[in-house]
This record gives sequence, structure tokens and C-alpha cells, in this order.
Amino acid sequence: MKAYRKGVRAEYLCMERLRNLGADVVIRSAGSHGLIDVIAIFSDRKEIWLIQVKRGADIPLDILKSDYRDLGALMGTYHVIPMFFIKRGREYKLIPFDGV
Repeated sequence: MKAYRKGVRAEYLCMERLRNLGADVVIRSAGSHGLIDVIAIFSDRKEIWLIQVKRGADIPLDILKSDYRDLGALMGTYHVIPMFFIKRGREYKLIPFDGV
């Protein structure tokens, strides 16, 4: 099996685990070569997890933390703004969701 397919399998395993942990929303960044592979939202805890999936066994945690410093830099509190991206007239617009 190619490395890409093994990585995809690991991402789907991660997503299943997150759902079992109670995540309301789980998103895979398909074809990602970036910092974040999977995003999980736990609305009851007001938490968003940004996950880099690694399938290699025995990668020392200190090396992972060093290699992915930018992931750690994203830790913090954010103001979340739900939005729609919808067509209005001839163009698409980002419109905030103002509540129910």
C-alpha cells in the first residue's frame, strides 16, 4: 500500500476516534500537505482540536513538537463567527449568521 493511502487510513481512523469521543463536527483536510490534517469541534466543551496525523511509530514527541511548532502557536482563545457564503445577485458574499 502506498504511503499516501496509509496516511489517509490513519486520518480516517483519527476521525472515527474523535466521533467516539463526542466530536460534533469532524473535518478532514483532503490532500493536505499543510499543518492541519483533521479538525474536530466539541460544542459541549467549546473546544476545537487541530490535529496533525502521523502514522509513523515511535516518533519521539520532542521531535514532533519541534517540527510542528507552528501547530502549537495556534493554541489560544478565538472569537468564532459562523458565516454563510451565498450568492446575492450576481456575486457571492460572506454573510454572518446572526443567531436564531
